[in-house]
Amino acid sequence: MNTKIMMPSNYNMLTDEEITYISGGDNYDDAVVGAYLFTYGTLAVVGIASFANYVWGVATSRNWISKNKEENGKKLSTGDLFSKGMDALSEYMGKSFMNALVGGFTAVNVATSVGLWPVTAIAWLTA
Repeated sequence: MNTKIMMPSNYNMLTDEEITYISGGDNYDDAVVGAYLFTYGTLAVVGIASFANYVWGVATSRNWISKNKEENGKKLSTGDLFSKGMDALSEYMGKSFMNALVGGFTAVNVATSVGLWPVTAIAWLTA
């Protein structure tokens, strides 16, 4: 049995440079690595921005609670303080589209950061 490959007499082997032009100059692995880096880089940036927004939201709400927990020298109940806070959030968000966007994102961010609820509770209770 003969294992030689027979090619036509006018066949020319392609060089590495010519193969690059045929395949488009990029290979599949580079595209996958690029997509991977873009995806996880984006997630990292969004995660950092989200955590920074959480910290800002908790600090801002803590300052608001410390300034508004009393009315006419009387300490407000939790329900009254919550109602007053929702009114203040609504007023803030009604000022502009960007305020609405930031306020909505922050509210969702603080509410859904489940692992950080103890930190939020401590920050608010010690205000």
